[in-house]
Amino acid sequence: MPITSISFKDFKNLNDSFSVKPGINLLIHSNGWGKTNFLEGLDYVSTLKSFRGTPDRELLQWGKSQFAQVTVEINGPEYKKLSVVLSEADDKFSKRVFTNDSPTNAKKFKYQIRTVLYSPHIADIVSSDPETR
Repeated sequence: MPITSISFKDFKNLNDSFSVKPGINLLIHSNGWGKTNFLEGLDYVSTLKSFRGTPDRELLQWGKSQFAQVTVEINGPEYKKLSVVLSEADDKFSKRVFTNDSPTNAKKFKYQIRTVLYSPHIADIVSSDPETR
């Protein structure tokens, strides 16, 4: 299912929407812009966890927001809008998921889009000493 757009609201340092075209899309920008955060947000919508091991609370834009949202729109055989909303109020943290703006449970939500992530630290699994694996 092809992704057509991804939007971020106060997810780490991202607060913008992006169109995704069929085929290969390149993400080129200066250091510190949020390229890895972009990939983390996309993967988060798939797996509901950070590939960096970042606690969910730390995905909120630091010092600015008590709310973050990542939304992915998919146009395939059927249109889908997948959203993850993270919020914190009165020291209570919540993660809610929505399919086409309707609340759903995490088990039904996960892996509606498939992501494959390769990160340089993954190479350590096969290239490092047994003690560090």
